[in-house]
Amino acid sequence: MSSPSSISSGAGTIVQRPCRRPGCAGFAVAGSRWCATHAAYGQQQKAAHVACLDQQRGSAAARGYDSRWQKARRTFLAQHAHRCVGYAGKKSLVSGPSSLVSSPVCLNPATIVDHIVPHRGNQALFWDSSNWQCLCKPCHDRKTATEDGGFRGSSEQRVASSGHVEPRSVGIV
Repeated sequence: MSSPSSISSGAGTIVQRPCRRPGCAGFAVAGSRWCATHAAYGQQQKAAHVACLDQQRGSAAARGYDSRWQKARRTFLAQHAHRCVGYAGKKSLVSGPSSLVSSPVCLNPATIVDHIVPHRGNQALFWDSSNWQCLCKPCHDRKTATEDGGFRGSSEQRVASSGHVEPRSVGIV
């Protein structure tokens, strides 16, 4: 594999990285891991990897998110006025005892009922409504990425779910 090369431009030096395709001597295009010739190959590799992970994970219905869950979810969101309880990096002015104060809250409408403590297939925890919270998609994605080490979980946790390694402890938002 070739080593990174650099190109000088008026704005400074741009480092070019080698293409990830085995045996390719080309350099990746900006913002990609692949050269222009192998960009489609990279997309195919990613799609195959995601499909494999999805197959291991099972469908939403297989994981318990069926029509009974959809009804409970709609009811819970309505009972909580579709208010996101997360923090999306926004600040809102909330009236305090004497004046307006800045409070970190999310102003997006909630669309997701999140399990505060991940249920990991435990049906008692899955249906415990005291373990539910309303979140908007950006807040839910941020929470999931923080807890799982990424949007699809870290490789260590995927191995842990197969029973080979203990998962790392995660904080609760």
